[in-house]
Amino acid sequence: MAVDDIPSDVHIQLKNIVDQAHTKHELNDEGNPNISIRGGQQVQLVPNEFDLNTDFLKTFIESRCKEYIDNVVRTQGISDLAGFEPTLISAWTI
Repeated sequence: MAVDDIPSDVHIQLKNIVDQAHTKHELNDEGNPNISIRGGQQVQLVPNEFDLNTDFLKTFIESRCKEYIDNVVRTQGISDLAGFEPTLISAWTI
């Protein structure tokens, strides 16, 4: 994902989800000694316990992963991956 070009409208939608999540200060994990976030605010996006619609994020990541898997199957002939459907089960932002 890091080397993928993301259209500006998609980037804006993803940024809006992150910005909305970080307004939920009650979900700030900053004081949790079991995680290393170096003074930032970690917020769980998927699954989330607050009323934030992350469907766009989930669909975007799953579709990009599916495209990657399909490309590997097509170009590398790795048939074990054919038909694999990625599912985002956890995502967070810092």
